[in-house]
Amino acid sequence: MNLDKHLSQPLPEIADRHFSAQVMAELTRREIRRARIEATAWIALAIGAVGLFALTEAGRQLAAIVLSLGFFAQICVGLVILLFLFPPTVATE
Repeated sequence: MNLDKHLSQPLPEIADRHFSAQVMAELTRREIRRARIEATAWIALAIGAVGLFALTEAGRQLAAIVLSLGFFAQICVGLVILLFLFPPTVATE
């Protein structure tokens, strides 16, 4: 038998007994776990940074300014600060 002809023939079906689904489920669980750990680390970093920033003179001045504003303005200032701390990134995939 010619090697090219032999290699071009389809492989026989193999019963995997849901092995592929189990592998994909495990990969999904690991990805979710990794994302949760990463999110927790970023949240802890943000809380720590805000806590340290609150102890500085600039932090106290910013807090005084924000507290003098209305509720909507406080939310806007908070969102702007978050955007500066965590700028959005564009996925390149």
